[in-house]
Amino acid sequence: MDFVVDDVVRQGFGFANPNHAAAAICALFPFCWGWGSALGDCALPLRVLLQWAGRIAGVALCVMLAMTYSRTGMVVLAMEAIAMCKCKVESVKCKMAALDLVLLGVAVAVWLMWPRLTIDDSILNRPKIWLAGLRLFAANPSGVGLGNSGAVASAFLVPDIPEIRTMINAHITLLAEFGWLVGLVWFAFILFALFGLRQSPRIGIAFAGLVVSGCSSTVFDWPVLFDASDFGGLGVTNWILSWTMLLLFVGMGFYLSSKRLRCCGALGTTSPTMVAAGMAMATSGLIVGSLLFVPKGEAPTVRNGYAFCGEAPRTLALYDGEWRLRTVLPRVGGAAVLPVHAVSHFPHDLDLSGVGKVMLFGNCREWSHLVKGVPVLCSED
Repeated sequence: MDFVVDDVVRQGFGFANPNHAAAAICALFPFCWGWGSALGDCALPLRVLLQWAGRIAGVALCVMLAMTYSRTGMVVLAMEAIAMCKCKVESVKCKMAALDLVLLGVAVAVWLMWPRLTIDDSILNRPKIWLAGLRLFAANPSGVGLGNSGAVASAFLVPDIPEIRTMINAHITLLAEFGWLVGLVWFAFILFALFGLRQSPRIGIAFAGLVVSGCSSTVFDWPVLFDASDFGGLGVTNWILSWTMLLLFVGMGFYLSSKRLRCCGALGTTSPTMVAAGMAMATSGLIVGSLLFVPKGEAPTVRNGYAFCGEAPRTLALYDGEWRLRTVLPRVGGAAVLPVHAVSHFPHDLDLSGVGKVMLFGNCREWSHLVKGVPVLCSED
């Protein structure tokens, strides 16, 4: 689908979502500064040429960012420029950062981005969705399963918000779908890598930019990344670019981690084992805190692709592709067992011991003769 602002199509540059393109642009931006600094004065003409090439590349990225109309991208790019100044990266002067910010402002003005600079539902709904993701995790510490978070949250936790596919946050989506163990590894990896920022500022700032971008958009779209057959229905180009961005993120993270480990070893102050243990303890505290202090609310328990809510006896509802979990749930009631996504065959292996009745929707009504021992209701819609 196209993302439009005042009849102007937001550009994705190969990505299906312009916000993901903006995250990639921001990750590339720190590498545009200081080109040719390693050449020294002996190659001054070439050094000047490379410096101007880097500046032109920075201008081009600013224009591309404006064409995405991404508000998060603007914020991340400004933060990266400020961080480059604070870190005092070699050959990068404050006036260069200021020039880049001015160029960004000009690019934004040229592409009429100001209609996006408002507080709208897209911004106001995000905290509700993030909290829904944490509630899903609190109710399902082992995760709800790949690609299930959006459908479950839309049906049970945020029915007043247009249906979502993810938690609009790469980190919370991963935590909600894969559970505490994968989340522990993921957050420990990020924290440990960020501690290597001072050893390699450019890579560290680019890595941190992707981390921040992932906080307000699912820049690492896990259901799409792991769909090698249909590519999430978003095309092979988006799939390749998404994997490229993820591999870049992981590669930068491992590089920063190795720099930090070498620094610890050289200083002889803290052993790598102690640093890794500290990161693991910190992330464990965050995850345990989420489990203990985030209320589950109406979040269901999800097992093997089925959402369980309420107390037995429950109503088992089966539906085809013409229906969605969000539209079936209000017809079933509070105590229910529902597949997160439409089913194509009768679940013979599903335990029906806690089921009091079965409701069938769409083409699933043809399975009424397969249900034994409990009443069957067929929807007429």
